[in-house]
Amino acid sequence: MTEPWPAPGDPGPQRSADRTEQERPREQSSRQRTILLGRALEPGGTERIAAEVLSLARDDSLTDIVLLIESVGGPVQAGLDLVDVIASVGCDVATYATGLISDMGLLVLAAGARGKRHAFPQARLVLRRPPDARVMRRPPPDAAERFPDDRGMRSALREVALVTAERTGRGVERVLADMRAERSFGPEEALAYGFVDEVVHQRKPLGQKPPDRDRDADGGTLLHQAYYTGDRSAVEALLARGADAGLRNRFGLTPPLMAEVRTAESQLLDLAGLVHPSHSWEHIGPPAYPGVPMPDRTWTDSGSAAGLCALLRGHDPDVYAFALARAVRVGEPRAVLRSAIKVGRPESLDQLEALLDRYGTAEIATDYLNCGSRGLADAGRRWAREHRYEIQTWFGGGGPGRWGTG
Repeated sequence: MTEPWPAPGDPGPQRSADRTEQERPREQSSRQRTILLGRALEPGGTERIAAEVLSLARDDSLTDIVLLIESVGGPVQAGLDLVDVIASVGCDVATYATGLISDMGLLVLAAGARGKRHAFPQARLVLRRPPDARVMRRPPPDAAERFPDDRGMRSALREVALVTAERTGRGVERVLADMRAERSFGPEEALAYGFVDEVVHQRKPLGQKPPDRDRDADGGTLLHQAYYTGDRSAVEALLARGADAGLRNRFGLTPPLMAEVRTAESQLLDLAGLVHPSHSWEHIGPPAYPGVPMPDRTWTDSGSAAGLCALLRGHDPDVYAFALARAVRVGEPRAVLRSAIKVGRPESLDQLEALLDRYGTAEIATDYLNCGSRGLADAGRRWAREHRYEIQTWFGGGGPGRWGTG
């Protein structure tokens, strides 16, 4: 039935006007593609934010969406669902920490587009276990067939730690330990840990666009890239335009250190190229006589490999970590990870564990199990359990691919 027109002088239904006044700020924010997550993550609120992200992405798949976050977290499932939505849209979602953020709110912050995760100077971040961390995430439809006794299904806490490790570059066990300790971060500490890519400071004068505003997936600026490629003219031009040579990427490296990163990455890829082409240590077989050590035929050229391992052990830890992260992306993962095992830098153990979670195969997990490092062996066993694989120990745990023997 059609509503009658209001009589002259009658202002009409006030509820509609009140609703318009309440929705005006939200509509204005939507036009500016800005969303506020300013309370604890709750199923209803999370669904609203996810719907706004999907709607804005559908309207314009090229322009960034800005997500302002000041949230103390909430249920694991609500946070993981929002992270999935952010990862699924075609446009980038830039995240900003504006105040106190903890547990799942911190995960949403880290889920922003690489190079576009920010923290304001007064932000405070707390990495802690979500309140319902012992609850299992919703099982897959065939869970009853695949996991009749529930073994192999990850707990919600470990799933949160895995996603956090992937977004920050830290090891899963390191993340879990920091959760138990309820570690807190200021903006600069969050940048070094990998939660954000930039700390927002005072803006430069109008009309002067900073040349280091845009960041790559690793939090690097144009100046980082110029130093990495060795382009001196680009370095000089960027510095003349005001580029900051002190900005750090998510590995904590300033642009001038990128030249050393390139050298270390090249050395790692050269070392991976010396791994025996059979790509197997199993072909060596058992020792001919009891008590005689197995021959190490890991390398096609042992002398060159020994020299490269020595050079790689001499690099700064952060430089080596970034070089390893880059090398495993562009090289053959198993050969690169096997080379890193032979180099055997103790500070790389957490990173190697995180790389197993990302690039793992049954063969790589077997390498970890038999390398002689207790931490990597445990990581290999855990990966195998979670992925329902069986991996074997060679000759009582021994083998030529021993930790730090390159």
